[in-house]
Formats: sequence, structure tokens, C-alpha cells
Amino acid sequence: MGIYQSSGRTRDPLGGVAMLAGIAGAFASVALWAYQLDPHGTFVRSLASRLGPGFAFGDGLMLTAAICGGLAVIIAIAGSLGGTMRGSSVIAIVLGVIALSYPVLAWFQVISRPLLHRFSTG
Repeated sequence: MGIYQSSGRTRDPLGGVAMLAGIAGAFASVALWAYQLDPHGTFVRSLASRLGPGFAFGDGLMLTAAICGGLAVIIAIAGSLGGTMRGSSVIAIVLGVIALSYPVLAWFQVISRPLLHRFSTG
């Protein structure tokens, strides 16, 4: 291979940004789902102690999940239109859909807010 020949690899900065936004949004949505399913679980308690009591499971975390998930999906679709993003766009779209799962269902009032158990045992 000469000095001016390409190695065939290309950098994908949009894919990296989309995946990072998808990871952040998916983490926020998973935390909200965990609180919805078991509000007194160990994962929820450890997360609440790290995030703080005011921001842990309020509208801020849901807004973070919605914004990051939307950005991940939009950037992945826009990057894949150019034909350079393949694997990273699929991963970013899946993470974006996971991130958008809780906020969209909460906005359409499919799940209860504030975060309460939908099914009671007694």
C-alpha cells in the first residue's frame, strides 16, 4: 500500500455521537422502568443515591431520556442516508427506541405517572 492509498477504513463521528446519545437515553429510560417495576429495589436505591433526590426520578430524567433518544434516532437516520453508517446506525436506532419507550408511553398516559404500580395485588 502506497502513501496515498486508503486503508479502506473510514471514521464515523456521527455514529459515535448517535451511539453516545442512545446510551445516555437508554440508561435514563432503563432507570425509569426499573423504578416503575420495583421502586424499592437495590438498583433504584443505588441510582437515587448517586443522582440525588431531586433529579433521580422526576421529569428531568424523563426529559433526558426523550431528548437523548430522539437525537440518537435522528442522527442515526441522517447519517445512514449518506451510506457511511451501517452497524452504528442500527445500534443507535435500537438504543434510541429503548430510550424513547418510557417517555412516549408516559406522555400518551399508557403508564401511570407519578411512577406507581399499575397492578395491585390486593
